[in-house]
Amino acid sequence: MRTLTAALLAALLLASVACASSSASTGSSAVVTPTTTGVTTKADYLVAGNAICKRMTDEQSAIARSYPGGKPTTPFQLTDALNKSADLVTSTLTQLRALPQPTGDAATLSALYTDVAGLAGLLSQMAVAVANEDSAARSSLSTQGDTLQAKANAEANAYGLTECGKSS
Repeated sequence: MRTLTAALLAALLLASVACASSSASTGSSAVVTPTTTGVTTKADYLVAGNAICKRMTDEQSAIARSYPGGKPTTPFQLTDALNKSADLVTSTLTQLRALPQPTGDAATLSALYTDVAGLAGLLSQMAVAVANEDSAARSSLSTQGDTLQAKANAEANAYGLTECGKSS
């Protein structure tokens, strides 16, 4: 079983599922500006979505590197990392949802987006559990996160969002 930190990083890798909106929460300057109008092909969607996911992965790595030793080790640092990661996942999801969807793919993408939103929520809940030193909640949330992460990765990979579906 993965540790909470590993589950956090895995969840954040999936979050890579998007990227375009303002990067105020992560401090990066490059911004992808998606359009919500027009029709797109699946190939175009995948290029944009995978670029967004790659960027999110890079931003997640920067969060981890910001701590001494390259990872959060204290409860305060872990709480901080979980909150930053939840914000990054939420921002990423917003950016993905802003991309024009290929015709006929709304249900597939909606299911993936729902799972990614669930991961963001679990990250926020884990931050609270860590801050409250609630090991039972941490364990339960970590298990839920592992399960949902695997499901979301499988959905992303099956659709072709391979940057979004990478495992840590």
